[in-house]
Amino acid sequence: MNQSGYSVKNWTDMNGKNRVKVLIFLTFFITITEFLSTFASVKNSVLLFLILSSTWAKAQSIKDLDQAYGFNTFRFEENIANYPTLVAFDQTKDSQFVFYRNSDEGNHIDGANIDVIYTFFKGQLSTVLIQTTDSAGSRTVLRYLERQYGKGVKKEPYIEQYMWNGTKVLLSYYEGVNSFISKVFISSIKMKLIFEGRDKY
Repeated sequence: MNQSGYSVKNWTDMNGKNRVKVLIFLTFFITITEFLSTFASVKNSVLLFLILSSTWAKAQSIKDLDQAYGFNTFRFEENIANYPTLVAFDQTKDSQFVFYRNSDEGNHIDGANIDVIYTFFKGQLSTVLIQTTDSAGSRTVLRYLERQYGKGVKKEPYIEQYMWNGTKVLLSYYEGVNSFISKVFISSIKMKLIFEGRDKY
């Protein structure tokens, strides 16, 4: 008995017309089987490609975060002397942390109004704080970050808080529960370790 259900005895008892029908059926059966097998293989290949592409895209996004190593044209660890357009407006009592705004920078991301504060530790850029002014601006900034670096990790289901953890840079987004105004922190891991006294540099 073969896969189609026809035995050898049945075949010998058939007339020529019926044999042709059986041959047509067997050809069709084999063709469909091979097609389904090929389709499954192609489908699996496509799914594998999509999975690998997704993983690659995520890796590339985090890589972009590390490669940027700062915000706009400002790079972490760079000395304040390299940025003459920055204007100090506050500092800690020991003067180790000094806070600056850029007098020559458009304060918006994709049309959303923002306030950008650059924090220097002992004269080196260590952290960038971006603050929005309204809820619409917050979501615009979040979408911008997702386009740049992929989806962030959300730990709390009811709080709009996301994290992007690079090997050199940490990025966090937090949206106020009541105000809907967001704060985005971009910080150098190396500089963080230095001012925490845990660096090996």
